[in-house]
Amino acid sequence: MGLSFAKAQDSLLVIKSITIQGIKTTKDKTILREMSLKEGDSIPQNRLEAVMERNRFNVYNLGLFNDVDFNYVTDEGAVYLIILVRERWYIEPVIHANLEERYIGEWLRDMDLDRAVFGGGINWKNFTGYNDQLYLYFQGGYDRELSASFRRPFIFPKQQVDLQVNYNYTEKKEIELLTNYASRPENPEEGQLLFRLPKDRVRFDQNGFIHLTKRFDPLNRLTFSMGYLFYQVNDTINRINPSYFTTVSDREYYPRVRLSFNRDYRDWKAFPLKGYRLSVNLEQSGLGFLSTTHFFRVFGSYSHFHPIRKRWNYAWSIWGTYTVGSRVPYYDKVFIGAGNYLRGFEPFVVSGTSVAVVQNELRFALIPRQIVRFPYWKARRPEKDLLRKFRDFPIAVYLVAFVDAGVVRDGSFNNMDPFFKDKALIGYGGGLNFLTLYDHFLRVEISRNNIYNSRSGYYFNLTGRIAIR
Repeated sequence: MGLSFAKAQDSLLVIKSITIQGIKTTKDKTILREMSLKEGDSIPQNRLEAVMERNRFNVYNLGLFNDVDFNYVTDEGAVYLIILVRERWYIEPVIHANLEERYIGEWLRDMDLDRAVFGGGINWKNFTGYNDQLYLYFQGGYDRELSASFRRPFIFPKQQVDLQVNYNYTEKKEIELLTNYASRPENPEEGQLLFRLPKDRVRFDQNGFIHLTKRFDPLNRLTFSMGYLFYQVNDTINRINPSYFTTVSDREYYPRVRLSFNRDYRDWKAFPLKGYRLSVNLEQSGLGFLSTTHFFRVFGSYSHFHPIRKRWNYAWSIWGTYTVGSRVPYYDKVFIGAGNYLRGFEPFVVSGTSVAVVQNELRFALIPRQIVRFPYWKARRPEKDLLRKFRDFPIAVYLVAFVDAGVVRDGSFNNMDPFFKDKALIGYGGGLNFLTLYDHFLRVEISRNNIYNSRSGYYFNLTGRIAIR
């Protein structure tokens, strides 16, 4: 009896057919490309459910659908798979109004609207059905910006190579010249030296990149990137901080070449609850006479997500970077508090050439992730009913508690503020995480740290960025 049970568990099922329903814009090829199985494949019977679930996640993580269902039947060793998807609205207007603050606590101190920015553009996804994307954005106000990007999968279909092109131009009204927390131990939140001019812009940035991504399978990708970066500042900058650039000129420029490997085995990318993600980047900045400086950087990260019970989940991550070379411009260092957050240190900016961070997060689902469907009336012509693509969307609310720890080191020639460096930086706190329409994310958190708790107390953080990715 035990032998017959083992044979039943190990028997192979053959994928006889794959049918896709619910698509109007998306091509079948776009969905099938994300799947690890195809017609004619054989799957052990005891692995069938796990394989179907993994492939359902792969298709949903395209970001093209409100919901994805995998329905299948088995008959005499054959599997007949029907994939049902609900497409999203692919043309998204980009409307942006914000304050140029790193976190909301900065603005709450003075509530100054002078730093307001406003912008608009378009984010057009999947416009040919192949998961391509065109993004255009214009911004005015305190900082001016022009951004454009274009992504085209299947640029070399047989080799499974995708193409992406980016360009960005920015005019800064205000920049951080340096930090000096050691001179302000009683009021560390004033340790940043910000510089602005009454009428003129103080920095102009331009960069453009080309990315080629080789897909080994839906979970493993290798990306080669090359681009050029150009920065120009007002003459006053070099007089105040001569080491802001690596040269005495008012310009800094260099090409950048990057090789990145990414393995992504998470379930939902918007808010993972299960699986892991590994990323490794090798990056060379500066090549020969085309450059004002040269340095090499290695970056690695690993995150893991563990279901504990029905509503409980634990996530942890470790990431770090190491720089070879001492001629790193101030603005191109790795920053804690600006782009890479160590929770509990939101009010501070800590820059360095080498950083290591460990993050831990315990989550409890107040509202577990689910697809919500708004009630609606039947349209006379359903094909003209534009609102149908907004009726189904994911929603989740999680209560979180976290502990983050990190250390920052600086081996560059312009290391002028060692106060936070070479110390254990520990932050902890809790909050709420919200998942909303089209997988948009929001964190509301209160945190503390081990350096200035006695003086600074709690920090309130409101952001749309996932803490552990």
